[in-house]
Amino acid sequence: ELPDDLVVPSAGSQPPPVPPQWSADLAYDGFLAGLELRDGRGTFSYDREGKRYRSSYSSSCGYFRPNATAWQDQLTVGLPDGTASSNYTWGEGDNATCLPWPPAAKAKAKYTDFFDFLRYAVQNGTMVADGLPCHVWSLELPSRGLSLSACFAEDGYPRQYNQTMRKFTWGIVARMRFSNIR
Repeated sequence: ELPDDLVVPSAGSQPPPVPPQWSADLAYDGFLAGLELRDGRGTFSYDREGKRYRSSYSSSCGYFRPNATAWQDQLTVGLPDGTASSNYTWGEGDNATCLPWPPAAKAKAKYTDFFDFLRYAVQNGTMVADGLPCHVWSLELPSRGLSLSACFAEDGYPRQYNQTMRKFTWGIVARMRFSNIR
């Protein structure tokens, strides 16, 4: 169900389609459930037709120990019945913890493409990302405390993705920067 404050943009103001399959080097900074993740470096892969996307990165995280490094791997896959399965892995080797989402006890979640929000996004200026001029497309949903944006270079590839969720007590902030796209 779509929220009341969602405005569907006119047909002439749609962002360019995201290329169907690509991967890139990832720089990640974020805040998730009290964990501040800084200076993350890794990879991001996107496959629209295969209904999957993945981010893997190592970042600074001093929550458990000062100057510690945290490894995160997130894989989301669309299943044949239209639902999604995500696996979040924190840590590496014997110190790793894997959290399937949604948990087996909960109802299955509908698969949503990583860039699905662009259907409702509006152009919101320009910026420079990865050394390239980009057009910014954003979606604001105040009723859900959600802000999403992405900037696209002239070649159609995203160079930055931002997500902020303020509705939760602990909030979520993520900034993903894509470079060396292949």
